[in-house]
Amino acid sequence: MATGKIGKAGCGPFSVTGQPNAMGGREVGALANTLTAHMEYGNPQHLQAISDFWGTESLASKPGLKAIDMFDAMLEGKIKAVWIMATNYGELARQRQD
Repeated sequence: MATGKIGKAGCGPFSVTGQPNAMGGREVGALANTLTAHMEYGNPQHLQAISDFWGTESLASKPGLKAIDMFDAMLEGKIKAVWIMATNYGELARQRQD
């Protein structure tokens, strides 16, 4: 409230995610399937805002794969190698089966 961010697009006071720093990853655009601040690939205004901010015309036009989809793609041979750091995807896979 002190910063005047409550109620504005891309702002929120609490992390409502299940994994440590997942909210931070979403806010800075570190996820493959969304743009920074929860902006969407399917929204031309969002793509333009990101392009303008970074001063580039070269920007991915569609989302990448989510974590579970990456594992499916590896099983299908579409992804040959992956480097995973600082998370436990074995636990993620177990939760998916529950």
